[in-house]
Amino acid sequence: MKSLSINDFEAEVIPSAELVRMMSKIAEQKQATEPTPAKEGWKMRAVGKALLVIGSLYFAIHILVWAVK
Repeated sequence: MKSLSINDFEAEVIPSAELVRMMSKIAEQKQATEPTPAKEGWKMRAVGKALLVIGSLYFAIHILVWAVK
């Protein structure tokens, strides 16, 4: 981090451009570690789809058996 000295090293300030760079770097790191909605819940979506397929096959087989009788 770069800083500027004012009044012969009595006070140091950080330029706003450096603050912006630091904040954007922190935001990028935080975003990289946070799970995205696409990653969350993919197992539950797979289970839901499997249940829908099994339920629809069960229903279709029963209709087919009823129609053949």
